[in-house]
Parts: sequence; structure tokens; C-alpha cells
Amino acid sequence: MRYLAALLTAALLTHPMIAQEKKDKVSVLLEGAYLGSVAADAITTRRGLQRGLRELNPLVPNHPTAGPVIAAAWSAAGFVIVRRMRGKHPRLAKAILVIGIVAHGLAAGMNERQRGIR
Repeated sequence: MRYLAALLTAALLTHPMIAQEKKDKVSVLLEGAYLGSVAADAITTRRGLQRGLRELNPLVPNHPTAGPVIAAAWSAAGFVIVRRMRGKHPRLAKAILVIGIVAHGLAAGMNERQRGIR
């Protein structure tokens, strides 16, 4: 599970469509932060589910191994959609990435907080 984020990152960044594209530094930083926040959310969710916490996302099953993997897959799909938008709507794509970073970061923080309470 802990290698899932590294695998997704490597697969996405080496994809021919992505590797040949010119990237600005802000987009690269936002994309890296987004993928890191997805990984943190998936890891802390898995830890919480193993300790008896519940998954609050209705699109993800309440299973310690399948739930975080499915959530990461949904996030990867959203990442690909944002990457395709970036050419026509760069500011909107960056705004969506920032929202995703905040949302996943808050979710990871809440997971750790709940884990500490129990």
C-alpha cells in the first residue's frame, strides 16, 4: 500500500502525453503536492480502518485494504482529468489542484486526529 503513491506518480509522470509536455514550476509543485496529499490520505485512512474507524466517503467501501485503493484510484482519475484541462484552462486546473491538496490534507489530518483519540 505504501508504494501505491510512488507507483501512481511514476506511471503518470512517465506517460508519453505527460513526459513530452512543457511544464511550469508551479504546476509541477502543485501536482507533486496533490499526489503526496492523496498518498497521505490513503495511508492514514488505511491505518484508521485497521483500528476500527469508519470511512465517511460514501463512494468508498469501509474495507481496510480496498477502501484506500479505490479512493486513490478516484483521485488518480481526477488528476488525469485536470491534466487534460490544463492546456485550455490553466488557472482552473491549478485551482482544482489546490482544492484537492487542501481536501486530502484535511482528510489525512482528521484521520490522524481520530486515530489518536481512540
